[in-house]
Amino acid sequence: STKSQSALPILGAMAVTDLSTLLAEMSPSLGVEGEVVFATSKSLSMRQAAELDPWMLFREEEGLTLILPKDVAEKHDLAHEGPFCRITLMVHSSLEAVGLTAAV
Repeated sequence: STKSQSALPILGAMAVTDLSTLLAEMSPSLGVEGEVVFATSKSLSMRQAAELDPWMLFREEEGLTLILPKDVAEKHDLAHEGPFCRITLMVHSSLEAVGLTAAV
């Protein structure tokens, strides 16, 4: 039997590499958290930034970049770009798959 790739990935399941299959079987879902932004800070420590509960936090030469709700960035006076909305494709894509982001 063939398992549908539209369900959430299951640990150990085979990731799909074929672009046509990925596009046919994805089931995009808009995030419910509302608007998010990319915020940057040169003054926050990693610990302080983590306390803001960002979706993503990474260190770059320019400082820290956080992806977090727009209202949180504004509350803490963080410079930011956006707003954006999160989309989950609901397909188990391989890291070796080529072209999915460009096609979406």
